[in-house]
Amino acid sequence: KISVISTSGPFIKSISTEKGNNGAEANGYYSADVRIKVSATGGSANLKYMYYRLTSANNSGAVSEETEEHSGTADSFRLPNNAALGKWHKFEFSTLQTDKDDIIFEFDSKMFAAGKTDTINVEVKCENDNENAGDRFSVAVKDKIAIDNEGPTLKIASPILGTSVNKIFDINGSCNDKGSGVQNVYVGYFKSDVTSITHTDIKNNLSDKAELNKWNKLAVDGISWDGKFDSEIIHNGNDKKDYKLVLAAVDNLNNVSIIEHEIKIDQNTDRPIIRLQNLDLSSNGTIWHKSAFIYGTVSDDDSG
Repeated sequence: KISVISTSGPFIKSISTEKGNNGAEANGYYSADVRIKVSATGGSANLKYMYYRLTSANNSGAVSEETEEHSGTADSFRLPNNAALGKWHKFEFSTLQTDKDDIIFEFDSKMFAAGKTDTINVEVKCENDNENAGDRFSVAVKDKIAIDNEGPTLKIASPILGTSVNKIFDINGSCNDKGSGVQNVYVGYFKSDVTSITHTDIKNNLSDKAELNKWNKLAVDGISWDGKFDSEIIHNGNDKKDYKLVLAAVDNLNNVSIIEHEIKIDQNTDRPIIRLQNLDLSSNGTIWHKSAFIYGTVSDDDSG
C-alpha cells in the first residue's frame, strides 16, 4: 500500500511560547499562565478546528488519542483548569478562512506543575473543512515548555538550630533554584504569620536594618547567602527565650519559599571578660601582698 501525502493539505506554519496575562518568564522558564501562539493553514480548504494536547515530564499520565471538545472559539481560547492532561482538546474557529495567524491558546501551568519545576510537552494540529479529503488533518507539531512554579531550596548553616545567640550575630546558609535561578534572600522576625506572602509583600515591607515585622535583604553570592541580625530588637531581657526567625528566598519568577529557624536569645551569653595580669595567687586562692597595684584587661566582643 502506497500513501500519497498531498501538499494541498493543512499544516502548522509556526508555534511559539510567551507569558500569559498572569504569567511570567525568566531565563527560559515560565510560571503561572502560559500562552501558545500558532499560525496555521488549511491548505486548499478553510481551517475549521484546532487541537492541543499537553503532557507533563514529571506527571507521566497516560497519553490518549481521545478528544475532548470545548465550546468557545479556536481563535483565542483558555483551557479550563479541570481539563484532562494527555487528551486532545478540540476548538472550532468562529469564522472559516484558509490561513490564520496569531491563534491564541492559553493555560495555567500550575494545573500540571503546581509547586514544582517541570517540562510541559505541547502538541498542536489543525483540521480543515474538506470532509471528503483524506488529508484534512495536519501533522502534529511538538514543542517543550520549561515550567517553574516553586520557590528556591533554602538552608541555614549558622546559627545552628537551637543554639544561643546574643546582640548582633552572623547568619548564613545556602540557596539553590533548579529553574529560573535565585533572585534574593530575606530575613525577619514577625509576630504574625507570613508563610503565605508574595514577593510584592516582601518588597513593600523592607528595611535596611533589623526591625520587628520588617524584612532585611541578605547578600547572595552564587548559592551562598549571609548577613547579620540584631537579636536585641526581638528580646533584650536577662532571661533566655526561644524565637523563630523567618527566612524567605525568591527566584527570578518571583516564586517564594519560606522557612522558620528557631534560635535561643540569651543576652548574658558572653558577659565582658576580666583578666588580671599581675596577681600571684597561691593554690588556695590567698593573695600574699599587704598592698599592691592590680592591673589587667577587660574585653567584650559585642561593644568593645
